[in-house]
Amino acid sequence: MNGREIDGKAIAPRWWLASAALMLAACATPMRPFPSSARTAARPSGCRAWGGLEVVQREVMEDRQLAKVDPATHEPRLARALLGLGYCLKDAGRLETALPIVQESVDLYRRFAEAAPESLQLELADSLRFLAAANARMERWEEALKAIGEETEIVQRLARKNPEELGPRLAKSYAVLSFTMMNLEQTETALEAARRSVELFRLLAKASPGTFAPDLARALSLQSLLLGKLGHREEALATTEQVTALYQKLARAEPQTFTPELARSLTSLSLDLRGVGLKKHALVIIEQALELHAELAKRRPEELEPNLAHAQAVHFMLLEDLGRKEEALAAIEQATEIFQRLARAKPELFEEDLAHALKNHSIALGKLGRTKEALATIEHATEIFQRLAKAKPGKFDAEVTGSLKLRSIILGQPGTHDHPGFVEI
Repeated sequence: MNGREIDGKAIAPRWWLASAALMLAACATPMRPFPSSARTAARPSGCRAWGGLEVVQREVMEDRQLAKVDPATHEPRLARALLGLGYCLKDAGRLETALPIVQESVDLYRRFAEAAPESLQLELADSLRFLAAANARMERWEEALKAIGEETEIVQRLARKNPEELGPRLAKSYAVLSFTMMNLEQTETALEAARRSVELFRLLAKASPGTFAPDLARALSLQSLLLGKLGHREEALATTEQVTALYQKLARAEPQTFTPELARSLTSLSLDLRGVGLKKHALVIIEQALELHAELAKRRPEELEPNLAHAQAVHFMLLEDLGRKEEALAAIEQATEIFQRLARAKPELFEEDLAHALKNHSIALGKLGRTKEALATIEHATEIFQRLAKAKPGKFDAEVTGSLKLRSIILGQPGTHDHPGFVEI
């Protein structure tokens, strides 16, 4: 298996996702303040900064009428107001409604941005960032890629003239572009974009480590993930070691902010160590990670308990590798228990994790000869995968096939719990 996988499933995107969320959030947040459509005072993103939903709706109506009379003056203002309305709708949980409104903002900016001052070209880029983030959140990755690709081209062109101001923005654009490409399985081009992001953030962090070291760590984490997916395991490990070293330093300075990131990086490090065959060392590292995850989950359970469950799943895998079957079962039982609780509260977020944990739980039970329990557990996992596959055709076919195969092995080989099917599906 290439990359970081459990039960044949690449899990590293989930480790990195908490960090990546910050980059994707940046995708929906302008890197610079917007001028008001009717005032000269600058204001940043966020509905409150625009005066609230009713205020920005009124501005859109006014600017739409004025743009009919004087488009050269008022179309840029209408484009800004539409983007402000997009932020307000997003903040109200109406992202689907916001999409066509921000698309209209993008279309307006495109009319005049090419020959317009740099500020208007950047506003077009800001609208494209919002569009990319909104589509990514709804897993419309093709649309997200079109938007972030165009945004990156604009920022790249402008950064040649103004590298000091726009270098940080370009570095983030490359990171978001890479993350989007990764979700479309464009792994090699995603790695190229990630390397560019790392290169820029490394220069920025050298000049201003307090500001840019966290961004460098996230970009390196993405690069490591992509290296693993392409089978470059030694380079992936070396990169994750850099990530861990950065977060260790950051966590010493700001423990509340960066200890969760450190714990996640240790989890990724354990997976990369396993990938190069250093399983005993990997076990030591995941146990260090578990200590941090457990303590963090006590303080902030809703936010950080999922990380503990994922770490227990990795712990299970490493214990299995080393033949410690009873301990492996205890680890996956803990992971399954957490995911069951999380899935009851938020099934849309955690049912997939629960199904994978149940499948691994079934494997652990089967290896210990507890065939009836293994069968009941894999049937539960299969039911979830089939339901997910029905909701999202094509996405879970491999998971359904794998769980059905494991169920068939359990039914057809009672008592033969060392059958190879219990090792890899």
